[in-house]
Amino acid sequence: MLTQKEIKQIEQFSNELKKWADNQSYNPPCATKVQLTPSWRYKKVILLLCAKTNIGAKVENIFTELDQLHQEYESWRAKTLTENNEEKFRTLVDCLKGTCYDLADTFQQIAQIYREELSSETPAETERNATPVKSERESWLWKLYEKTLKVIVDAVLGKVWHP
Repeated sequence: MLTQKEIKQIEQFSNELKKWADNQSYNPPCATKVQLTPSWRYKKVILLLCAKTNIGAKVENIFTELDQLHQEYESWRAKTLTENNEEKFRTLVDCLKGTCYDLADTFQQIAQIYREELSSETPAETERNATPVKSERESWLWKLYEKTLKVIVDAVLGKVWHP
C-alpha cells in the first residue's frame, strides 16, 4: 500500500513527465545540452512502484521503451533537418511525446487508485487493526485480576475504616 506522501510523489512525477514531453522540440536537440534518460531521471518512482505495487515491472518496461526513444532522439544531436529526414524526426518526437503522456496518465491512474484505497479505509478499521485482540485466556486472566484486586482493596479499606 502506498502512503499519502508516496501518492503525491507519483502525481508530481506525472506532472514533471508531462512538462518534459511538452518541452520536446521538433528541432533536433542542441549540441551542448545533454539530457538524462527518462529512467535515470525517474528512477525513484520506478523503484517505489516496483517495491510497493504489482505494476512496477510494467512501468519499468515502459521506461525502457521511453529510454530507447530518447536515445534515438539524442542521436539527432546537431543534425540538420532536410526534406528527406524531417518527417522521420517529427514521427520520432510524436512517439516520444505520446509515450511520455501515456506514462504520465498511468502515474495519475496509479495515484488515483491508491488514493481511493486510502480513503476507503475507515478510522474504525484502522483502530481495529492497530489494537490486538485479546485471547480468551487473556480475557479470563484480566477478569480474575479485576475481581481479585477488588476483593483485596475492599478488605484493606474495610480494615482501615472499621478497625
